[in-house]
Amino acid sequence: MRAPGWTSLFFPDWQSAGTTRAHDGAVALRKAFSAREPFLEVPVRTSEPVTLSAGASPDQAIVGRTAVLDGLRGAITSLETAAPARLFSILGTCGAELAPVSYLNARYAGDLAVVWLDAHGDLNTPESSPSKRFHGMILRTLLGEGDPALTALVTRPLEAEQVVLAGTRDLDPPERDFVATRRLTMVPPMSMKAGPNVLRAAVRATGCRHVYVHLDLDVIDPAEFPNVIVPAPGGVSIAGIERAIRSLTTTFDCVGFSVVEYAPGPQNLTTIVGTIVEAVLGQASTV
Repeated sequence: MRAPGWTSLFFPDWQSAGTTRAHDGAVALRKAFSAREPFLEVPVRTSEPVTLSAGASPDQAIVGRTAVLDGLRGAITSLETAAPARLFSILGTCGAELAPVSYLNARYAGDLAVVWLDAHGDLNTPESSPSKRFHGMILRTLLGEGDPALTALVTRPLEAEQVVLAGTRDLDPPERDFVATRRLTMVPPMSMKAGPNVLRAAVRATGCRHVYVHLDLDVIDPAEFPNVIVPAPGGVSIAGIERAIRSLTTTFDCVGFSVVEYAPGPQNLTTIVGTIVEAVLGQASTV
């Protein structure tokens, strides 16, 4: 059964990362959380080739751009039709976040703190991205910058003050410059290891009453959990992530939560991720 007050979204996109491992990981996550059925389901093709496709100019190329746009348009249509107030999303890649984050930011008129639990900032543009993969550009796009066709899908762009990067440790030089210029709030892994107080204070400082939690599993230290699309050393423990999320959901009104970029592996998903998900779906504040 679907959790009371929550709508579930399944969007197993993979083109944003250029690997079908993202799709397979999302399918495995859905099986692990089948109790959350029924899901709003966004169809995704798995057999198409993924190549560079240019935007306005060759240096703005993005891997699988056409497929990325098509998938996001389908997801946005599904959300606008269902009009959920709270959204639990199983996504293939970070790139799929454009749909739920932009939808909820519009629904709550910008009163939405976005906690980006992720090893990476996802703050590149097509010009600055070394990989040319959209999953590394998504947060910059949600902030209103990037490929014009993709930013056009963001009904209400985020303001820098709404974003809290948490557990982030692997930034490209242009991303570091952007963080400094826009004064984005960062809570590094070491601060999270000390407990949830710093993250909770950072979210409170946004002034937002509602919270969206983006959980890219690569925020976890790969020594403890290696089954992700783009691992980065030096992350947060599973216990630390759970403490942080429980702290957020008992302090703020959590209206959105996503799990993304799992690469199938031998670990028991219910054991590793289940308690984290239940921290949100089972204890969301109604303040």
